[in-house]
Amino acid sequence: MRRELVFVFLFLIMLFNVKASELFYVPTNPSFGGNPNNAAWLMNSAVSQNEITDMDNKDVFNRDPLQEFKENLNRQILSRFSSEIVQAAFGDSQDDLKEGTYQIGDFVVDVRPLNSNIRVVITDNGTGNQTVIEVPYYESTKVE
Repeated sequence: MRRELVFVFLFLIMLFNVKASELFYVPTNPSFGGNPNNAAWLMNSAVSQNEITDMDNKDVFNRDPLQEFKENLNRQILSRFSSEIVQAAFGDSQDDLKEGTYQIGDFVVDVRPLNSNIRVVITDNGTGNQTVIEVPYYESTKVE
């Protein structure tokens, strides 16, 4: 019993010696109320981690309007081609698609309708790379 009383007494003494204080949060970034002396360190840290290179401002402001027109026209023609291919593959008439070889900007597009699909071969004149796309014809079946 005496032993238990000693443990209770020691426990009570320890309770009175426990001290607590408030927790304070101090931000590091001076933009959010942190120490203004941290600004230089934070900026140097951000610059050293930056992997994005700045674009040359001359390229941004000195664009050739004729070159942009040519690129825009090429994109629209290629888009029109893709629309016609999809329409021929999914539409009622497969005879609307004209087969042949077309020069569009830096690309040569060869379109060949076959029995079961439409074969499109796109060749990049600059690199010589070829892309072959085969689009199967879609046959709709009506469920009654």
